[in-house]
Amino acid sequence: MVESIGTKPITADRGITRIAAVTPPKSVAPAAQAKPDTVTQTGALAQSLGAKPPVDVDRVAQVRQSIADGTFPMNPATAADSMIALRFLWTGEGKN
Repeated sequence: MVESIGTKPITADRGITRIAAVTPPKSVAPAAQAKPDTVTQTGALAQSLGAKPPVDVDRVAQVRQSIADGTFPMNPATAADSMIALRFLWTGEGKN
């Protein structure tokens, strides 16, 4: 069964809860107190990750070509299982 997508009416048993005001912290720790080695490693990691594109363009091209050729291995049962698992993940059902 597929649930409809849309808004659900608010029932009378739901109340509005007031949220307490948040006060900002009195002091913020300066970034200069970080260890120099950690800063250097973080900067190097950021540069190495920034040098590569976030997507493997060659792999995307291979998948597109195999879909166009009709040779992409697609099992409908596996796709259905993945969709059902995703629904359970979204709704929180199945958690003990």
